[in-house]
Amino acid sequence: MLSKLVYCRIKARSNQKSRLLTTLSMSKITVWSVETESNYITFSVKIKDLAKTFAILKNMCYNYIICSRRDVKSLLIAFVKRLGLIAGAFCSIACILFCNNTVLGLSVKTNNEELKEKVSHLASVQNSLFKLKDNIDLETMRFEIVNLDGVADCSVKFVGNRLEVEILDAPKIEDRELIYSAYVAKYDATVTSVVAKQGTPLVKSGDRVFAGAPLISPEVFNENGELITTTGVCGKVIGKVVFRKTLTVDKERVITIKTGRKKIYRSLSLHSKQISSPYKLYEKTMEEECFNLFLPIRYTITEYAELEERVVQTDIEEFAKNALQEFIIDCGQIGEETLYSYKDNGKGQYVVSLYIKTEMEIGIGV
Repeated sequence: MLSKLVYCRIKARSNQKSRLLTTLSMSKITVWSVETESNYITFSVKIKDLAKTFAILKNMCYNYIICSRRDVKSLLIAFVKRLGLIAGAFCSIACILFCNNTVLGLSVKTNNEELKEKVSHLASVQNSLFKLKDNIDLETMRFEIVNLDGVADCSVKFVGNRLEVEILDAPKIEDRELIYSAYVAKYDATVTSVVAKQGTPLVKSGDRVFAGAPLISPEVFNENGELITTTGVCGKVIGKVVFRKTLTVDKERVITIKTGRKKIYRSLSLHSKQISSPYKLYEKTMEEECFNLFLPIRYTITEYAELEERVVQTDIEEFAKNALQEFIIDCGQIGEETLYSYKDNGKGQYVVSLYIKTEMEIGIGV
């Protein structure tokens, strides 16, 4: 498939490799070429799934590096050559490449205007404009851009006679402390720690509170209990919170699987071409690239994979483990204690109970 030729290879440090692969699969991220080594796992993902993969790795607190990237430029050029296009087209391409071997402009794709200025300044310092492409080290420039504040990753490439930089922005961090008019409980919890930098704490360690209860008051009192003033609230209350969830799953279920038979159709045309499936039940994947050689030419790869339906027994142990991992991700808390249990309800179903106990900030400013 064309999409699997456009990929990024990632190496992550992980002691729970199966959990990582399960989480990626639940997020509908295709993973292939998986290699494991001691505390590391290396795998490939599609470029379009890259931002989502980075978010999952950061959420699970896994360190990672990008081993390699691959695009479709070389594939398209090779395909065009194999088709034996007319000699005039090749001559025109060669002439364009020769005439456009000098970088005349810079394009920076990012939502951060400050980063645009920094990259433009970096290109100016390195004299990257009005310079032969062969004399520009793209890997060195990419390394320097990635080291800039606010950059998670980037790509640097030539597009025509322009140098194109595409930046994946890092999440913004709010440095200043927020002042609220009130601070109330977001969850039912047992308080373990109270820090009130501004305002009057209404709870102490060991107290049991419920969602919506005030935790820090904006009112300030003297030793006699008399109101002195009303101010903003700044602080944090930590407590132990329990998350619970119940699921029901059929003991037998119908799944759709691939039979292994597939048909791949390739076409080169001036317009999109629809090809019918040779199978009754199928999964369709279509990749299309458009490039201009005097006329807009579309290169399309259409794949039909045959599917069949099967009745399978639910592996309740595996289902419960995966459900717990997904629940942890949804709650955004790993938890100091996580449990799952299940039982047969006598109606052809399993009832799965999930439990997470964690210590976290329980208040929210309003």
